[in-house]
Amino acid sequence: MNDYPRQDKKIKLYLTDNSQITGLINIAGRRIVELVEDADPDIVMYSVKREDGKLHRTVLVTKQQIVWIDPLENEIGKPEVGIWQKVSFKLANGQAITGEVDISGYSRVSDYFQAFSSRFYVVYECTTNGKKQNLLFVSSGHVLWRELVD
Repeated sequence: MNDYPRQDKKIKLYLTDNSQITGLINIAGRRIVELVEDADPDIVMYSVKREDGKLHRTVLVTKQQIVWIDPLENEIGKPEVGIWQKVSFKLANGQAITGEVDISGYSRVSDYFQAFSSRFYVVYECTTNGKKQNLLFVSSGHVLWRELVD
């Protein structure tokens, strides 16, 4: 049996059917954003708990079904350097998320959004359903509209 390097991180996924699952992912020396953005169409989670309390050892979740990801054990704060734009996202599941995206390297906010189509937006200092959160990964594929916030 092979021993693979393990570095577990706890995350919560919000899915297109409005369900939520919480579990561990192995980032093995990577940042969560690298795992989310890699070419693999799925995320492997283990020690998974559904919101109805049912437990699963291992679950393979298709990234296309993920509306947003909450890295519950987030030790990474918003970087000090960046060109920050506050944006409100209206999601296909009816939720709204407001937070800041770093548009560094892009002339306009629209260029940033175009570059991240069919990927995940990294959104800092978020508010969703009145709850403050440090960092979320929002699936661009499930965003109905984006609004710049003053």
